[in-house]
Amino acid sequence: MLLKAKASSHVGVVRNVNQDSYICDESNKLFLLADGMGGHVSGEVASLAAVRAAYEFMKLHAKGGERKGVTFPQLLGKATFAAHEEVRNKNIGTYGRNSMGTTLIVSAELKGCLFFSSVGDSHVYSINRKDGNASLTLESQAHTPVDELIRRGLPLSFIDAGQKHTLTQAVGLTGAIIPDLGKIDLSNAEAVILCSDGLYNMIDQDEMLEIYDACWPAVYDFIDVSISRAIQRGGYDNITVILLWRE
Repeated sequence: MLLKAKASSHVGVVRNVNQDSYICDESNKLFLLADGMGGHVSGEVASLAAVRAAYEFMKLHAKGGERKGVTFPQLLGKATFAAHEEVRNKNIGTYGRNSMGTTLIVSAELKGCLFFSSVGDSHVYSINRKDGNASLTLESQAHTPVDELIRRGLPLSFIDAGQKHTLTQAVGLTGAIIPDLGKIDLSNAEAVILCSDGLYNMIDQDEMLEIYDACWPAVYDFIDVSISRAIQRGGYDNITVILLWRE
């Protein structure tokens, strides 16, 4: 199986600065995405520092897969913690404590599976096809008050309206993080989408799948078409998309 990848990022229509960062390294099978938190000082600094720290950790420690006593998902988690410490140190040393933060997805392919670690509300989706029909599944868990209540089966009335778009965990900001770890079997999934909320807040899952199917088999066109659609809808936030597909 040959895993192909394409990525792109757009500042959107409203914001002046792109606070998203990504690394799409097809040769090393490493794919990272971060969305610096809007409204915080230097979100673009946080997101870039996070993806670089996690990427360098994975290149240094994860070559060849698992190490003795450490599973591959645990390595991804350790890369996320390395990014967390990097951004926290920048906070303390440069900008003052708790002034910037970011979401972070760290993902890597190993032995036909895509493993990922996620903090914040950037999303990981898989696309599967059965009997010619494609389906899209959200694989990651978002760290927001709304998602936490849904997972616990509690009513959304438990939180104020102003809290709905905040994060319960963020790289660099919160004191401790517990990354969401996941695994996607690429023998079943024909494609994987990593994206910031600038995409999925403008385009829901049904429309994402509709765009993907319209592009198929030239699935790499999904990147440009989906970003253009989000911009047409208002482009209120930065938009970043990484697409991985089997070839």
